[in-house]
Amino acid sequence: MQRLQKHTSHLRLIQPHILSPVLKRHFFLHEYQSFELLKSYQIPVPAQTVANNPDEALRVARSYGRNYKKNFIIKAQVKPFNQQVDDGFFISNQVKVGLVSGIQTAQTPEEVRDVAEKMLGHRYLSKSTPARGLMCKKVLIMEEIRVRNKFFLHLSIDSKEATPVLTYSNKGGMPGEQLR
Repeated sequence: MQRLQKHTSHLRLIQPHILSPVLKRHFFLHEYQSFELLKSYQIPVPAQTVANNPDEALRVARSYGRNYKKNFIIKAQVKPFNQQVDDGFFISNQVKVGLVSGIQTAQTPEEVRDVAEKMLGHRYLSKSTPARGLMCKKVLIMEEIRVRNKFFLHLSIDSKEATPVLTYSNKGGMPGEQLR
């Protein structure tokens, strides 16, 4: 039997013994994996494709067609990557390679390729990564969308209670720690 408890902005689904045998720590999804999961449940997501190299990024951007008038959004797919506090930069051999931020915009497919080239195969270094940074092996190329409202939705596991915790706020666009 399930019970819901409301705690400030947390919603707890209590089933203590169901998750205990399968608890895993440090489970992170790349953003493109989250989109795939949402799409599998017929939840609408922006047009997006992941690319593994600059030429593939160029092909992806060109697939939007000649009449595409919006900007492209290019996002480094590194774990963990806190998009709300994107304070990082890319390095190669401990030297900055020119891109500040793991999220970039581009106006043309050729610019998408150039940005992907500066991300892929380089390490992303920020406050939330190990000291060596994290290697960027994939980039997510998305259509630019207008955002009317932002919200924050986070699912985690309370290891003490062995239950899922769903945190929701209509104050999106800020780090989750500020919501508590």
